Amino acid sequence: MSPEKGGVDGPTSVVGMVELFDVTPDGAHRYAGYSDGGHRRVVDGSQLLAQSIVAASKELPDHGVRSAQAVFTRAVDDVRPLWFEVDVTHCGRTFAGAIVTVGQGDRRCAVVSLLLDVVHPDVIRHAAPPPTVGPPADAIEVTMPMDGRELRLVGIGTGQAHKTVSSAVMAIGVTFHEPVAWDGWLLYHHESTQVGAGMSYVRGQVFTERGDLIASFVQEAMLRAFEQDPATHPIPTAARL
Repeated sequence: MSPEKGGVDGPTSVVGMVELFDVTPDGAHRYAGYSDGGHRRVVDGSQLLAQSIVAASKELPDHGVRSAQAVFTRAVDDVRPLWFEVDVTHCGRTFAGAIVTVGQGDRRCAVVSLLLDVVHPDVIRHAAPPPTVGPPADAIEVTMPMDGRELRLVGIGTGQAHKTVSSAVMAIGVTFHEPVAWDGWLLYHHESTQVGAGMSYVRGQVFTERGDLIASFVQEAMLRAFEQDPATHPIPTAARL
């Protein structure tokens, strides 16, 4: 990996992804990071969201992130380094808030608003049940370009994204209900609640293999028809940035 130049050398891996999320201090309330854009050269918004969560957690080490709302207004390339500026709006004994601005060069590319707190014992406990699906062993195995990760599908995916339709994630919101650990299968349950006017809105839930709900999320994405077939008229990388 090469944080000095921005970008990642070699094949993508889970270990490398965790290292990539770990932004480093770079002055007062400022952190530096780098990217992995894969073959598209364009960085996923989920990476910027994860790095912003880490930056806020380092700025407020006595609190844990409960929710984060991100809006992505500019595309980010995987070559140049990233910067993260953390504005702590409140830091109390229980709750804290922060706004992280994500930039590249002299451009602001995304803003992430975060709520943090100190976990307290249950007063009331209730959670939605998991969807009725088969076990991971019965799901469809999918090859993904990331060493150390295994993905299986129990429904349809986004097979036409970047092929016949131009799509880009514009906003993500995530709420963490319980501490998250990577010690087993996780079930991501997506529901497309509305698609129209050039946008899509998806909400989802994340369950453990045991059926415990640990996180919920929403995602808004742009949907546009390609003016020309990208298979015969490839889109230059610079045009996406």
